Amino acid sequence: MQFPGGYVAARTEREFHNLIQLTILTIGIISISSLLAIFFYSKPLLEFFNAEMLEPYLFFIPLYFLFMGTDNLLLGWNIRSKEFTRGAIAKIFSVVLSKGITLLWGLLVWPSALGIILGNLVSYPIEASVKLSRSIRQSIKSILLNFSVKDIWVVLKDYKGYPLFITSGVIISNLSNHLPIYYLSIEFDATSVGLYALASSLVILPLSIIIMSSTTVFLQKAAEMKSNQPDELKGMVYSLYNQFFYLSLFGLTIFSLISEVVFVFLFGEAWRMSGEFAGYIALGSFFMMAAIPLSVLFRLFSMERVNFSLQAVSLFVKLAGLGLGIYFESIRISILGYSFATLLIHFITLVYIFKLVNISAKKIALDLVISVSIFLAIYWIVYGY
Repeated sequence: MQFPGGYVAARTEREFHNLIQLTILTIGIISISSLLAIFFYSKPLLEFFNAEMLEPYLFFIPLYFLFMGTDNLLLGWNIRSKEFTRGAIAKIFSVVLSKGITLLWGLLVWPSALGIILGNLVSYPIEASVKLSRSIRQSIKSILLNFSVKDIWVVLKDYKGYPLFITSGVIISNLSNHLPIYYLSIEFDATSVGLYALASSLVILPLSIIIMSSTTVFLQKAAEMKSNQPDELKGMVYSLYNQFFYLSLFGLTIFSLISEVVFVFLFGEAWRMSGEFAGYIALGSFFMMAAIPLSVLFRLFSMERVNFSLQAVSLFVKLAGLGLGIYFESIRISILGYSFATLLIHFITLVYIFKLVNISAKKIALDLVISVSIFLAIYWIVYGY
């Protein structure tokens, strides 16, 4: 329900503790609800997505919710306590260990979906253990014991915008980010899904680590500046945008030029198309590293509805981009259209954010022209058909 995102906005320690209690209650309800949903409705869901082979693994989902929820709670707590180093170290350590477990499972046991699922699953309790600082351990017992239904109800009413708009926006955002998986499984075949999944993971994973680390720091700093130094917030937003945009533009442009060669070298000729997909995804991610951290400003300015509307528009724009592949009967056009739609959505998000802090949108409009020019040039030079 995204309540950990509100920890830094809590006005008193008591309100903060009530938010933690509300988060724990929510984690329990969601985990149990998902278990019941799988028990009663797994078959029609699997049939709809042509994914009957996933049936043995469905009951990992409630465990994922439990571990992910706990990890997210501790992350929000670390941000409020300004323990940013813990979050960054936890992410790096868990990713390395998670992928290591997956590889070892494949080498020593059997290369299967179970190894991937277990490898990802263990990353959350590992991260949580690193984030569980001494101050948190000292406070958690009293928070759990001093439980008041009345206080929790008051906090729920005060923070109702989080589950109503932020959570809804996150659900839509996750759906739009995973649209290619659902779309390819329905319109094409499992091979196409595998090619895209590998490409996406190798592009998005390193970006996600940087985004996650920067978002936690920016959220805390932005909350402080908004309260104490509102005039300086504009400068910080502009500086962060420039750093991330040009870093992304340079790095992702280079990667998109060599992605096919890299994938063939690492995985073999059979994965050449996956390398091509990775190049498309990279081209559509120029604004991502700046847009996602800066989007926390919607929460700080109580603009949850605007963020929700942007996510809803994003879903339809990305779906339209994917749908081009049906018209042209080409999976390449689908991924290319989705990537271009992603670029546009992140641009629109940044325009709203700039207006929020009174920054002219001329600079970002010029950056869009540069991005689109590079996007089209690389496509026609390297991937043109």
